[in-house]
Formats: sequence, C-alpha cells, structure tokens
Amino acid sequence: MPVMPQRTEYPTAPAQKKPWSAASQTPLSIAATKVFEQGMADPRTLAYREIELVLGDVWSGGGEPVKTHGWVMPGDAYAIGWNGLVYRVKSAGAAADVKADMNALFAADDAAMKKQREENPGWTPHRFPATAEAFYISTSSVTPLKAALLLRLGEDALAQRMWTALGDATKGDAYQLISQDWLWSSYDRGVTAFMRGDDDLAIESLRSLPWLSKAVDAECDARHVDRQSRNDKSTTPCAPFLEGVEELLQEVQRRFVARTPRLDPQAVAALAPLPQAERIQKLIAALDQVSARQWGQPGGVALGEDHIVRALIAEGEPAVEPLIAVFESDMRLTRSVQFWRDFARNRSVIAVYEAAYVALSGILDASFFEAVSTGDHLTARGVDGRRAVGAKIREHWAKWKGVTLDERFYRTLQDDSATPAQWLTAAMSITQPSNVQVIPSSNVFVTSMSTPLAPGQKPTLKGEALRTKNARSVSSLLEKRLRTMNDPRLACSFAQSFATWDGAAALPQVTSLTQSNIAGYAAAADKGSLGACIGTLTNARVDAGDTVALRDYGQWLLHTKPDEGTYNLEQWFAPMIAHPTHADIASTATTFFGAGSSWVPFISAKASYTQERILELPLWKVAAFKKHVIAELSDKKKIGTVKVRGPDNVEIKTEGFTSSRGVYPPDPDSRVGQITDLRMCDEYALTLGSAFAHYDIKAPLFGVQWSTQKKDRALVELTTFLEKL
Repeated sequence: MPVMPQRTEYPTAPAQKKPWSAASQTPLSIAATKVFEQGMADPRTLAYREIELVLGDVWSGGGEPVKTHGWVMPGDAYAIGWNGLVYRVKSAGAAADVKADMNALFAADDAAMKKQREENPGWTPHRFPATAEAFYISTSSVTPLKAALLLRLGEDALAQRMWTALGDATKGDAYQLISQDWLWSSYDRGVTAFMRGDDDLAIESLRSLPWLSKAVDAECDARHVDRQSRNDKSTTPCAPFLEGVEELLQEVQRRFVARTPRLDPQAVAALAPLPQAERIQKLIAALDQVSARQWGQPGGVALGEDHIVRALIAEGEPAVEPLIAVFESDMRLTRSVQFWRDFARNRSVIAVYEAAYVALSGILDASFFEAVSTGDHLTARGVDGRRAVGAKIREHWAKWKGVTLDERFYRTLQDDSATPAQWLTAAMSITQPSNVQVIPSSNVFVTSMSTPLAPGQKPTLKGEALRTKNARSVSSLLEKRLRTMNDPRLACSFAQSFATWDGAAALPQVTSLTQSNIAGYAAAADKGSLGACIGTLTNARVDAGDTVALRDYGQWLLHTKPDEGTYNLEQWFAPMIAHPTHADIASTATTFFGAGSSWVPFISAKASYTQERILELPLWKVAAFKKHVIAELSDKKKIGTVKVRGPDNVEIKTEGFTSSRGVYPPDPDSRVGQITDLRMCDEYALTLGSAFAHYDIKAPLFGVQWSTQKKDRALVELTTFLEKL
C-alpha cells in the first residue's frame, strides 16, 4: 500500500482545558465561555511577544509575512493570534505588552471617533463585520474576538472597554457575534491558504468547521437566536458562509494526499511534443490547478485568462469531447475564488467543471450560460444549473461537430427557426475583427484583447472566408434578419454588424433605424441605450458615405439632457470623437458646449459624477469643448471639499456626490485628514488629468490636494498645454 503523507498537527494551547470562570456572569462572559469550550485557542500562560505571520488575501491568495503581536507557544514555532487561531510562526521576537497595545488602540480609536463626530455632526458609529485576516490579527482593530480573549486573560476592564467600543454591533446576541467572527477567521484563512497552495494550513483551518457549523447552529437555537431569512422565512445557518465547507475540506485533503506537481506555463509549453490526445489529458488533469484571480469588485474571475484553460482552447475540437466528459462528471475544485465584495462574508470556490465550460465556450465560440448578476457564475448554479448547460453543449456539439466556425455562423443566419439572439451572435462573430480575441467567460463580465495593428492597417474580419464564396448571400441574410428585429437593442447591435460587413448594403436600413430611434427618443424609457445606438450607427452611416448623418445626430443631441446619457457617454459622443472638425459637429458643439446649455458646466456642487465623465472622453479636438474647458480652468468658485486620506488618495465631496480618488504623484507635504476647498477649476483639472493619463498624453501634472498657490501655477501650465493640443 502507498505511504500516505502525514500532516503536521498544530498544537493545542497548553491552557486550553484548564478551568476558567469569569469574574461575573454577563452576556459577554457567557458567550466567551462557550466559544472557548468549542475550541477557540486559549492564550493563558503564554508569553505575549512580537511575531511574524504569513497571512492570506482573497485577491491574490496572500502569502506575505506581516508583523504583529501574539501569544507564543513553547518552542517558538506556533503562536495564537488576536483572532483566536493557532499559527505557524515565521519569526518570534521581543516581549510585548497587552495592556500597552490595548491602551494605544483605544486612544487611537477614541481620537478617530471624535474626529468623525466633529466632521459629521449627528454621525453614529457603526462597525460592520470585517473580513480581512490582517484586520483581525492586528493590535489596532476593534473586534469582538479581542473582547473574548481579553476576558480569558483576566483583563475584565479592557474586555468591557473593547465590547463598549463596538457600539451598536453588540446589540445582538453576544455568542452569535463572537462565534461568527471566529468561524469566519478560520474559514477565510483556509480559503486563502487553499488559493495559494498551502494545503497544510488550509486543512488546519477548515478541519473543524463542518461540525462546528452544526454546533454553532444548535447553540444559536438554544439561545433563541433569530435565524429566519428575510426573503423566504427559511431557517438560515448562524454562519451561512460555511455552506460548502465540507466539499472544500475534502478537496484540500485529496490534494494533500495527491501532491500533484504544479503545471506552470513553462510545464504547459513542455507538453508540446506529446501526442495531442495525451497532451489534452494532462491539461484536463491539471484543471484543478487553475488559479485565475478576481479582477475587481463587483467583478469576476476571468478563467479564460488562465494558462491551462488557454492551452485547452488552443487544442481546438479534439479537446471538446474530453472536456464535455469533465464538465458532466468532474467534482474537483480549482484554486480560483469569486466573491461579491472583499468586505462581504461570501466566497465561492470555482469548480473544475466551470473552467471546462470556459474552455468549451472558447473552442466552440458559443455561449451556453448567461449570468444574471455580478455575483452569479456557473458554480453558483449547482448541479441543476450544470445539467441544464450540459444539455445545451451536447445539443450544440451534435449539430456542429466537424463544421467550420464561419460555416456555422452562415448556416445560423440561414436558419429561419433560429432566434434573433442566435442570428445576432452569428452576425457579431462573422464581423469580429481578426485582431480581437474575446476571452470566454462564465460570469456576467466578458473581456477582450486586441493585437495592435500597423498605422493605417485595417483588421480583417473573423468571417472573411465567407466573402470569397457567398459575400452577397451574407449581406442578403443580414438584411433579411435585421427587418425582423423587434427588440431595439438587438436591432442596434445587428445593424452595427451589418454595416461592418457591407456598409453600402446596410446604409438604407441603418439610416432608417437611426432616424426612427431619433423620432422615438423623447418617449423612450431607456434613453441611455437608445442614445448609444444613435451615436454608434451615426458613425456607421458616415463610414458608408451618408452626408447628412452628422446633421441628424447634431439635431438629436441638442434635445438631450445630461441625466439621460449616464453610463453610455462614450457611445453618445462617438461621432464627435471620430469627426471633431466636421462642420456639422462644430456647429452642434458650439451650441451644446455654449452658455445656456443644460450640459455645461460638466461639474457643479449639485451635479452627479456621471456628467463629469464627459471630461474623460478624448474630445480635445472639438473647438467648442476645448473653449469651455479652458474657461472653467479659471473658475475659482468653491463647489466642495478635498480630504486627504493618504499620500496618494483623497476624498472628493460635493452636494452631488462623494468619491475616493487616487492622486499622482503622491504629495509628501499633505497631511492625512487635511481638508481644503474644492474649486470648480480643481475638479476640471483633476478629471482632465486622469483622461490625459488614460490616453498616454504627457500633460502637466495637477494635484487636487496641493496648496492653492501650487495648484494655480499648475492650472496655468495645463491651460497653455490644452490650447496647443
């Protein structure tokens, strides 16, 4: 029999089983007693010292050492952190003082609370449940776990002060509050350790959670804690984030035994000489190593960017049937984790079958799953969701196996029984530029990558091969299908594809659709999307030789309002960006950016941030736009405040919005907490500077947190630069 690897057992705290009773019976002491009975590490009898721990991070998995203080066990190899967990110690140093740490914490926290009240009269402190491991093990954070640990150490006064500092967070059940923080700390540590491949730590963190989840639920019920869901009145767990922890623990234990070597990009490249079938099997076996990371919040995990998934996509159709088998039966997990927000207590470890789906979607150039929200993805749909998607994949493969992609798209356009959405997918695929690669996705976010072209070079289209055998037929089919499009959004996207394929043939319908959208704009419910369609199709008309397209566009634009564009400004202003010096655009812009227009100024004390985004568009070649911006760069009227949050971060606050902004370069002279006036010219310059940076335009720098004198000098330089641009 094979020798099973032995996991290093973490030690139990020496005082864990020693008797303990609190000085008085309070909700806090009763709750703390129970949590320590259930296994939270007991710091009694241990030396409190400087320690260095390796911590996790949900964005990257973590793994960086962090210095803090904790209780070191004999031998200096392990210590208890301020989250009640036992850690392997990277280093242990000099003695520290619990009372000194807590007094420093309270002094800093009191000062911060006082400042908040001074700056925000009537403000009520509220501490949301935290999620970051670094927050819990820090000596400077206020947490329920610290109150329990201090109580265990006999520091009753400090414990009560910590509990009081938590404010309204302690209005609920004390046991639920403490146990949730403890269980979350262990779960989060386990998930991030799993992400970065530290399976030993992951097992240590997760091993007790399945039974603890049940024990905590039982205790909550005994204490009559309300566990009813607000939505469906069903009983929810006291620690709902632990759903699926048993499956995760089993996966980590499987990996710990298997000890599979890492298939990094170099190892994937080394598979090239193998027969294709063997190479595909090795890549499929390595799907549990997929470790793509979430890129934003709200955001998703771009599994299609992982090197293993990309390698499988490159194998093409020979990988389809093996991948379908994986999709239908493989229960392993990847090392990728998706979450709604990093500060929310939810984590979803993505299944191997979801990575297989993304590879299949990439090979077949088709989507079989539609996410409905930013937090949605295939793994979250469970077994039933996977079966439904699997049936669609099987049906698609049975129909199209052995048929080239461009022929599939053509036949779909020919198929009268296909849906408008399927016709649109075919049209968009045929007209996708050949230098653009769409990254397959299993969530609501789809990304793409573009290969730069030589100056003046135009990309060919993905369906270019169809031009040589039936280009006219494709145009006829596109014209036929567009006439049946009743959904305005589908019709707009379809018209764009038609114009890309054959601008001359598409022009009559594109013109008719644009003009009907303009005529119906005033009564439209979704003006943002309709305006985006008008802007995009206007450029298609111009490209096809329509000499009145920009005039129609201008007449429409002058009858719009700022709040109608919202998140579609780039499409709304696409004709201005593309044709900044055209006579019709110049005439429209003179009125649009002139005095009396509802669109200017882009910034005011009460305007929302969305209107300001016009400054982020490359409209500098439009003379009237430039004239307006230059005028506003000299407007010193106060519209809000600037609060320094750090050397490279400020908070902008007006009546209309509050936003956090990064600033470059960092200003070492600004003080954290410093508040200065925000002038109209400052906000124009700040936003304009961000736009220049986005488009790699080397413009004079401007710091909204700078002194008034320094800002005024920078405004002069920025104005001169803009005049010459």
